[in-house]
Amino acid sequence: MEYPLVFEEDDVAAELQEELNYDGFNVDDTSKMVPNIHEGPELKIVNIDQTQINKHTCEGNSMVRLLLTGKGKDRNVQANQDTFGSDGEFLNYFFIPKLVFHNKSKEPISIIELSGEYEDSHGNWCECHNIKLCSALSENDANYNWLPDTTLNLEPLKLTTFCVRVDVKVKGTPGSSTKHRTRAHKSLPQPFKIRLTLHDTEGKTASLLVEQANEPFVLSTKEIIRKNFDFENIVAFVYADDCDADDRYWVIIYYEDKSKLRFSFGYSLNGCETKYLDTWLIKDLCNQAKKTATTEIVLDEWNHDWRTITALFDKETFILFGFRIELKTDTSKTRETVLLPLDKIRERLAIEKLQPEDDRILTTYTSIS
Repeated sequence: MEYPLVFEEDDVAAELQEELNYDGFNVDDTSKMVPNIHEGPELKIVNIDQTQINKHTCEGNSMVRLLLTGKGKDRNVQANQDTFGSDGEFLNYFFIPKLVFHNKSKEPISIIELSGEYEDSHGNWCECHNIKLCSALSENDANYNWLPDTTLNLEPLKLTTFCVRVDVKVKGTPGSSTKHRTRAHKSLPQPFKIRLTLHDTEGKTASLLVEQANEPFVLSTKEIIRKNFDFENIVAFVYADDCDADDRYWVIIYYEDKSKLRFSFGYSLNGCETKYLDTWLIKDLCNQAKKTATTEIVLDEWNHDWRTITALFDKETFILFGFRIELKTDTSKTRETVLLPLDKIRERLAIEKLQPEDDRILTTYTSIS
């Protein structure tokens, strides 16, 4: 059933003819709550500091040396993923912004091929799917102009800088958002190691090991959400993780002021939806529970595919004492009962009794179903 958005004065008098009385009411935890559950895995985020990345030197007998150059992000290996996969696979791309080919010989040298390998999570070295080269981008360049192959002609005693793209084929599903795709896939180890090897016309080789570290992944914890959305006076924080999509779904309950609780729902840090619980809604819910002699009301308008919010009432007095929050993802499930801060409700009801009756009739109301 749907509750009205607007109360007419006569309706309020009829609906709320019996004042709520929370005085002396206490919750018997053991008799009024089903056990909390938390099933399934939780997200485990491994963050690698860029300063901890090992710097490697070029090895091999070729007169051409490979060197990483640049400062800050120009020196860091960057990552991206296909937006969509195909047949259970997708490409993870790794960009080396500035790789220097230094021909130390007094003679020209040609590079026949630049090949690549990467280390998988088992410590095995696997062939990369593809390697691409293009001239290093300047600040004014908007797009990569990849060369048709990795064959190069290097002039004597000169340094030439290229951008390198290393393609790695990964089994699984690419990240669900830009934040999840601009990184090495979670099935790959961190730091992610790539070994580049050049083959010259003299039959000699040179190789350089480079390492990539993902940008720190911020997990939406209670404290992070509080700071990010500027929430205060938090009553409860309930969450469930989707470990396939690397997302955390959450509900946070907090006081905006002494008159109403806010219920905010979100996933990761991608914004949130908010519903309000003030004393007038509490009174209306209690009256509905008493009329129907029910101890539970599912708040359909507050719910979503991944969450179910249920209001809980005392079986004798039909006073609202808490909410059962159920969150479900593809990999986990959480069920938790949150008790209302009864002392604050008593305080607010006492304040309202001292107000003139006309001031206590609200003209707007948060709707639920």
